[in-house]
Amino acid sequence: MKNSLELQLRALRPPRVLKKNDAGNPQLIDVWAIHHADRTARQWAMAVKFGRRIVDQANEIKTGTLFTVKGQLDQRRNPTTGIYHTFIWADEVVELVHSKKAQAAATTSSTPPLQDDTPEFDFAEAEEDHETPETEIPHA
Repeated sequence: MKNSLELQLRALRPPRVLKKNDAGNPQLIDVWAIHHADRTARQWAMAVKFGRRIVDQANEIKTGTLFTVKGQLDQRRNPTTGIYHTFIWADEVVELVHSKKAQAAATTSSTPPLQDDTPEFDFAEAEEDHETPETEIPHA
């Protein structure tokens, strides 16, 4: 395959649907991600576009997810601004590693809501309705 690459990226935001079919299912999704070239402070932000074959894999990507993608590097020129935009057309998602924050959110959302298990005491309400006579305590 000509002009193919494999990059490890971290998602900056959740997937964005660019195009839907007549049934309302997404056909084209993009994810903005950041790439660290080599453990230095230098980073590159780029868009990764996912076609209809791998849209389901792209929907699993959440903010902070580390993912490895194989694809082709592409560049388009915006006719109104004249600025070139570089992005990756993804052919395959090789690996998905969700962030700890996303994993924690997934586990809390899958757990059932808390139930109110406070016991109900019927006699507590009955005592409030009736006055109890006060007795004097003799002092010694």
